[in-house]
Amino acid sequence: MNYGTRLTIEDKVASLFQLDPVLPAQYLETFQRKAYLPPEKELMLAVLEDAVACFQGYARARNVKSKRLFVDAAEWIQEKNTEWLFSFEHICEWLGFDPSYVRAGLIKGKEMPLTRSGNAEHRPTGGTTKGRRKRKKIRLAA
Repeated sequence: MNYGTRLTIEDKVASLFQLDPVLPAQYLETFQRKAYLPPEKELMLAVLEDAVACFQGYARARNVKSKRLFVDAAEWIQEKNTEWLFSFEHICEWLGFDPSYVRAGLIKGKEMPLTRSGNAEHRPTGGTTKGRRKRKKIRLAA
């Protein structure tokens, strides 16, 4: 298909080796946050992101260290202390989130069955993706 361009294959290949007209600063701007946050809120957001990552990532942990990270995050999220500057509720309020809504969403997400695991016993169709691809290739070859 042409898609409205009149470039030959040689032109297309040559364009792969041309310099990019974008300055490095312009390129890096695409990865920066558009809204400015003061450093205090940046720190609060980082604390919240870390707690959510530990809560979600280690919910089904088996080793002691990972379980401890999950328990610490879960206790912090469940705590109702609003006097402490870096409490869950205080951070959520300062960032403009409803603490009870975020807490409920995290707990509901933890209770949902695991469907994206690489383990065969957790897959709704059984087997791994790699195994299904292999079976499909065998059927196509036959």
